[in-house]
Amino acid sequence: MKKNIQMILAFSLAAATTLPTVSVSPISERTATVGAALGGLAVGGATSGIVYWQTKHTTLAVPERTIIAALAGTIVGGLTWWGLSALLHSFTPQGKLLAAQKIIAQAEYDALISRNFTTSDELLNAVNIRFGTTWPLVLAREHFINMNRNLALAASMLISAEQEATRDGGFAIASACKEYQARIPALIKTIEIYMTNIVHDPAYEAQVKNYEKHQEAERQRLHEAKAKAEDRWHESREKQKDREFKQQIVNSNPQRPMMVSV
Repeated sequence: MKKNIQMILAFSLAAATTLPTVSVSPISERTATVGAALGGLAVGGATSGIVYWQTKHTTLAVPERTIIAALAGTIVGGLTWWGLSALLHSFTPQGKLLAAQKIIAQAEYDALISRNFTTSDELLNAVNIRFGTTWPLVLAREHFINMNRNLALAASMLISAEQEATRDGGFAIASACKEYQARIPALIKTIEIYMTNIVHDPAYEAQVKNYEKHQEAERQRLHEAKAKAEDRWHESREKQKDREFKQQIVNSNPQRPMMVSV
């Protein structure tokens, strides 16, 4: 019973902490609300049934079993409703708009994007300060690539949310989606300018080579560590098999005297 409840709780918590990472078509607020409620009821009811059935062979009386099953169903069903509600509402036009707003705000308030660099030297100095490692230019370019990818996702979410909101008469949300869509091109343009300055810097190629060597050395180190761990596991397993074999001999010949090494 404990194992089954743990599995159900794990599912519920996973649903509660799951966020959309890809662009999907929005759903209505009503659909999200009803879907979360039905999911919570279904999982809660199933949990109650499983707990009640699992306690059938215990010494608990029927009223006690019923109370325990009801409590378990209520807790798990509530967690499932909460997780599904958060997940499904993130697919609504309002949820998509909020997610896109967060991505855009992160880009606009980024320490590098928010500054108005007049020269490439100012940008590169800021990059060296922020990513102060052996390869700051490489890390900065990866940072901007990820930011561009997130902005593309935000644009996709805003487009789908605007279309759904317009169809359902949510003109305020549709208007906000258009407003935030208009802010993305300027951010992407700034990012592209910064990345161009970075890759054209004379130190960039050398940093790329050093970074690739570091990555290769790290992969090799992890590979060797994994191989050593596997060797230790196999060695431990062989010793365990040897002990089990000796124990089987002793168990099959209980009257046979044991030879003890002195």
